[in-house]
Parts: sequence; C-alpha cells; structure tokens
Amino acid sequence: MIEVCKNKFLELNVTQKITWLIILIGITIYFTRDIEKAAQTGDFLAGFAGALAFLWLIAGFKQQQNEIKMQKEEIKMQRKALELQALELKNANKISTYNHIQQLTTEALSELNNSNIKIKEHSELFNVFIKELSFYDEIFSNSTDKEQIVKAWMEWWKIEQTLNMFISKISFSLKLYIEYKTNIQTTQKMDIIFIEQHIEEMNEIPYLEQFHGTMSNLIIPMKMTKSYFNKFRLAGILALMIDQDENLKEEMDKKTFKELLESLDANNVMYPAIYKLYKRKTT
Repeated sequence: MIEVCKNKFLELNVTQKITWLIILIGITIYFTRDIEKAAQTGDFLAGFAGALAFLWLIAGFKQQQNEIKMQKEEIKMQRKALELQALELKNANKISTYNHIQQLTTEALSELNNSNIKIKEHSELFNVFIKELSFYDEIFSNSTDKEQIVKAWMEWWKIEQTLNMFISKISFSLKLYIEYKTNIQTTQKMDIIFIEQHIEEMNEIPYLEQFHGTMSNLIIPMKMTKSYFNKFRLAGILALMIDQDENLKEEMDKKTFKELLESLDANNVMYPAIYKLYKRKTT
C-alpha cells in the first residue's frame, strides 16, 4: 500500500507534490501540542499557500491557453479538410459539367449534320437560314395555293425545328456552365435571347467556344424574324383548316389566331395572302 502511494506521489507534478506536502504538514501541526510553534508554522504555511494558489492560477491559465490553442489547431485542421472536400466536389462538378456539355454539343452537331438543312459546318447556318427564310417568305406571303402552302409549311417546319433544337442544346450547355460557375439555378428560357445575354462567356467554355461566331451571327436575324415565323405558322394552319368544319375554325380563331395576328400587328408584318381567302370563306 505504501509502495502504491509512493508511486502515485511520484507521478504528480511539482505543484501537486507541494500541495500535498502542505496538506500533510498542516495535518501534522494540527495534532501537535506546541501551540506557539504550530501558530508560527501555520502563518508560514498560510503565506506559502497563498503563493502556491497564485502558482495554481498561473498554471490553470497556461493550461487553458494550451487547450484553446489545441482547439484552434483542431478547428483549423477541420476547416482545411472541409476546404479540400469542397475543392474535390467542385472539381467533380466541373468534370461532370464539361462531360455533359461535350455530350450535348456532339449531339447538336450530329443532329444538324443529319438534318434536312444539309450543311457541312455549323458556321453555314447563318447563310442557309437567310436563304431559306427568303425563299419560304415568298410562298407564305403571296401564295393562296393550299397544297403549295401546306407542302412549304411541312418543309419549313423541319428547318425551324432543326434550328430550334440546335439552339436549344447550345443554350442548355451554356446554362449548365453558368450554373456550375455561379452555383445558382436559372429559370430562364433556353433560347437565342439567353445565348445573347451570355454570348461573351462562350469564349471561355470548353466545347462551346467553337459556336461563338455562329451564335453571334444568328442572334439578330433570329430576333428580327420571330414574327415571320408566326406568319409562316399562320399561313400553314390556314391552308390546313380552310376547308374544315366551321366549329373547328371558330375554336382556332379563339385560341390560335389571336396570338398570331397580335404578333404580326405588333411588328408591322403583313398577313399572308391566304388569310384574305380564309376570311372570305368564313364570312
């Protein structure tokens, strides 16, 4: 038992050993019969205990400082770990975004090359678009031949759909990059207007920078000819329904014609010639 206590005592630090010695001396003095000597010793120990208490205060303060320092180091390490995790996640998102953009642009080019437009390079889109628009505008504006208009409408619809699909995939690819870069979801419509708003950013995006020139050339004509698309659509619908049931015509008047006619009026675009024929047959 004595050996165990001795070992325990040796394990204590200096301040703890002194404290226990004072306690033992105090107990010894308490049981002594020499009151005067005990009082002198007690005064000495009281002064020494005060100094020891101050040492304990300093030791406690240093220990607290060490603990705070360790906590700061631990927080710093945790912060670095989180930063590394965030960086890894960002890199993973970056790779995923670029892979998705590559896939979309590859699909867009493949669909464009296999379409009815018959072009070899996407850079030809502007010239083909202007040429085809002029050709079909002549038919839809002046013809009253229902069969000719329907045939032209089916041909133009394929061209318009091909163009819209191409623009849609390019704009969606642009959207993916912007959302990755800003970490903010966008609810904007993926069309030529969206591309116009972010056209300069395309120069810094892998797989998309190749389309910067093509999209820059298409922005103005696509915006200016939107009402012409509505004229083509109006002519095609009129040619298809001009000999249909009267009730169907009335429904189409309410749901479709109003928006199409308002679009033409707002942009000072003349109605297709077949519209006059339609009005004569329905009045």
